[in-house]
Amino acid sequence: MISSIIAKLYQDLKIRIIQANQTAKTPPLPYGVYNMTSPYIKGVGQPDVYTYVDENGWSMKSSDEYLMTISFNIYAATNNEAMEWVIKVREWFNEQGYYTLQDANLVVANLGNVENRTTFLVDSYEYKFGFDVQLRTNGERFIGNLVQEPTPGDPNNPPPGEPGNDPDKDPVNYDWIEYVELQMKE
Repeated sequence: MISSIIAKLYQDLKIRIIQANQTAKTPPLPYGVYNMTSPYIKGVGQPDVYTYVDENGWSMKSSDEYLMTISFNIYAATNNEAMEWVIKVREWFNEQGYYTLQDANLVVANLGNVENRTTFLVDSYEYKFGFDVQLRTNGERFIGNLVQEPTPGDPNNPPPGEPGNDPDKDPVNYDWIEYVELQMKE
């Protein structure tokens, strides 16, 4: 998900953005660094649970919304250059990146302010500006299949293989709430 965003940022803005906290060689200035500071911030309430019919019969899924926070820093040779680049990257989330985010099932929930994050190294400065962006998405999780248990003596729901259990010819009693067993998928 994040890799498609970073690739599109490079395609649109021509600035290399790498993942933070790695030992790989840094690219030439200017470049950016991203860090997923909060990959899952739970939303309010409980997940929605719903049933649906698929090739396996009745199944259940849960769905909930959550936020993630990504921090971006842009490094450059000068203070002004770092500031100019970080504004371009931030504005990408506001404008150009809308459809890329939408394709990844993401929407900008909060776009933080640009901040000076310059640090003093032993005898020089490391010029960088940055911002944080919170993205909202929804996660879907498969819970399991629902199986209608046969009810002994019920002519509307005989066990499989017995006369009267032909789904093309015979009606089936789908008052299945009493007869459902949740089978967890492994």
